[in-house]
Amino acid sequence: MIFQARARCPSIFKSSWPRSAITTTSILSGHRRNPHNTPLLSTSHWLLSTANASMHKDLQTPPLESHSNYRLQERAEKAQDSDGFLGQNGTTGGSTKIDRDGRIAPSSHEEAERLFNHPLEDGIVAEAFNNHEYLDTKRIVDPTLQTLQKMAREWTPDKYLAPSTSLVATSTGGKSRLLKELSRRTCVVYICLRPKDATGYPPRSEYPAGVLLDSKCPTLQTRYEELLCAILHTVADYFSAQEPGSRQERLERWMLHSFPHANRSGDPPFWTEVATKMNEISSRSARLTAYEKDAQLWEALNRMKESTQFIGQDDLRVLLAIDEASELFASYSSSPDLSFLSIFQGALQRIPSHSSEFFSILADTKSLLSTFHPTSPYYINHPYYRIGKHKHKKLFDPIYEIPTFDLHVTDPPTDQQQLQSAFRLLSYGSPFWRAYANEAKRKGLADDEIIQGLTQYTLQKLLSTSGQSVPAGSLSDSQVFGLLGSTIQPSTLGASYLNAKLISSHGAQCVHLDPSQLELISGYPSQFILSSAANQYLASDEARLIRCIQVLASINRQRLFGLSDVDRLVSRIILLRAMQITIQNTPPPPPPPVVGPDSERLITMPFGHSVRLVDFLQTFTGWDQEHLELGSIDKENKERLLAEAHLFWNHFISIDHTPSSAGLLRQLYRGSAVTCRHHQPSFDQLFTIYLRSESGPTTALIGEKQITFGAVCVSNSSDDESVAQASYQWTPAHAGIKPQEHRHPYLVLNFRLNEASSSTKPPNSPSASSPHIVPIPNGKASKNQARRRAGLAFYGLKAFPFLNQDLREALQELLDSEASFRSLISDNSSDLYRKFVLKTSPGVYPSSSSSK
Repeated sequence: MIFQARARCPSIFKSSWPRSAITTTSILSGHRRNPHNTPLLSTSHWLLSTANASMHKDLQTPPLESHSNYRLQERAEKAQDSDGFLGQNGTTGGSTKIDRDGRIAPSSHEEAERLFNHPLEDGIVAEAFNNHEYLDTKRIVDPTLQTLQKMAREWTPDKYLAPSTSLVATSTGGKSRLLKELSRRTCVVYICLRPKDATGYPPRSEYPAGVLLDSKCPTLQTRYEELLCAILHTVADYFSAQEPGSRQERLERWMLHSFPHANRSGDPPFWTEVATKMNEISSRSARLTAYEKDAQLWEALNRMKESTQFIGQDDLRVLLAIDEASELFASYSSSPDLSFLSIFQGALQRIPSHSSEFFSILADTKSLLSTFHPTSPYYINHPYYRIGKHKHKKLFDPIYEIPTFDLHVTDPPTDQQQLQSAFRLLSYGSPFWRAYANEAKRKGLADDEIIQGLTQYTLQKLLSTSGQSVPAGSLSDSQVFGLLGSTIQPSTLGASYLNAKLISSHGAQCVHLDPSQLELISGYPSQFILSSAANQYLASDEARLIRCIQVLASINRQRLFGLSDVDRLVSRIILLRAMQITIQNTPPPPPPPVVGPDSERLITMPFGHSVRLVDFLQTFTGWDQEHLELGSIDKENKERLLAEAHLFWNHFISIDHTPSSAGLLRQLYRGSAVTCRHHQPSFDQLFTIYLRSESGPTTALIGEKQITFGAVCVSNSSDDESVAQASYQWTPAHAGIKPQEHRHPYLVLNFRLNEASSSTKPPNSPSASSPHIVPIPNGKASKNQARRRAGLAFYGLKAFPFLNQDLREALQELLDSEASFRSLISDNSSDLYRKFVLKTSPGVYPSSSSSK
């Protein structure tokens, strides 16, 4: 049978909060509060000081304070936000019901709790890290090494703050494994500063972490300098005593000696040797003058360079790599104004310039590493760095380009079973997903157990949680954008602080990072496992989706940053909700049992199986198949479309080109629909339709010849005449789409979302009684195009029967959030408030222009 994996913790699958038929209103007309009475919208979008501080805490620029205080604040926020769970139970909108036949049920409550709290097995993560073959090294590792060599060559204390750079990437982005792969080309001294009580791999490096994070040491910079000397001497001792061999053989033995391994507890042997060397250096350090300390460091560097000549590169022989480096942001208790990182940078400054052949890299999910330099408010205010005492020094540019996506993608699927196979879809995105799955299968874990664990782990990444359930009304801004970013991709341009949180804590990718301009852009590239987890969480309780929409509306109303075209954003939410309900209502039929390696073809992810277009249209319209009126399409094409058309997608990605049928096929492979570029003619959203006879086998081939499309165009006009006039544009030819098979039928949906807006339509509007859904007429389209085009126009949010009242109202709020601040005055505004707005807005309103 086909399993649809879900997490096993039934005690917390319940809806987050009860929904009433009508959402309560606040004291301001048109501004609703959530069920917990937390204000969702400020009294105005132009007075940001009146906004609810707790609602958009993720968007507020952090105060000008020391980085140590920022670190403590971040930890507190993460502890506060550690709640959220992936649920499949709970109710859905409208009258939909979830058929759970054939899905995995927990065998015990204890097993459910175990899976929930520890979705992945640490041993498997460790084995995957150490044993998984690193792919495409020439495109990933070699350019990174070349960048580091260039930086090491350019290092000089007169120009740069320290011989160090940052490596910024999200969790599962491949930072730690990249550092290990670099050690196959040069000597990498690896340190992990993972917090003591934190799980994960690689584990904490106990000895160096104890030195670097020793808040009680009164002479910490001296201690750091001694650690650098001890590391360099120990590296020299190791390679001087090592048996001869090729560079590859010698560096492989070095990795076994210095990197953590799954079958070895505690620190690697290298750190025992460093500790011994540290004791020797410390015992005589107190008697040394500053000149003698410099000479001691020079001696260590020269010994290191002599012992590592076999590496064969003059710019970089030893790379000190500190993973989970944001732990260095914590304050040093002997001098609370200083952080460990600032002291560490001071120690690194002792490294001589140019020919030292030493460099350091600090890796973390926190982009703050890339901006930790003297131009930050902390350093400007610190007495040591006041203007006139020291000239400005630069940081080396951060490294964030780690092109590891889709490395496991091989041959495309050829049939429906392969198309929706969970294990195939794990190949898209981060290599971690497939590497873990392969190692778990090798260890004997059941296929469904693997997918359940990965799905739960993914949701915890999106929500930055560690276990407990989170009420819908408590979803933070960054949690909302984690869920929506992986499904409908709302814009976050201009929200650098939010982008930083999404990268550090919510699984977003770092797309662009420019510390000199304080620019940071995050994104959620297509990863089916992320969208699967997000869909399961959102669809299990509609209150969660409503909360997400309310957050978007509040952000847009206050202009905290630009959400781009809200109409198009709303259309994606509508399409996604329709797809969720259709998937819930149409579970895949159980195929014949399969034993052996082919069994993984039968495992699907949550919200990860294909559906018939006819079922999708019935969800969309509320009509039975017999009553589906689809416009100008002729009988033959309509019958074929309803009988053979299938959909397979659960998220959107934005594209900047017009796709061909080959491009639509590639989107089908990923399970993604697309948001078109702004100047794309005719259509705003596209989703792939593949044609397969329902009576045929599930192994029937899927290729470009079977591909057609569905399209959505969002319009502002609300009259039938404009539909007829515009319909000639809604064709493949006008849109520039070049299908391989020109005879296939296709689908066009026209959304006129503002038709039923209470803010734009008076109650007695002539069109108030017009049909909400009408077939799209021929218009000026050619007969050939018209007979192949199925088309429906939807007037207002009431046209979508699958949206319940609460969800419809939330979407209307989002649409209305585009209005200017002139909408602050409504028919329900008090006379006092009306006079206040007129008086404080001279020239804006007609009445304010004449007021005296």
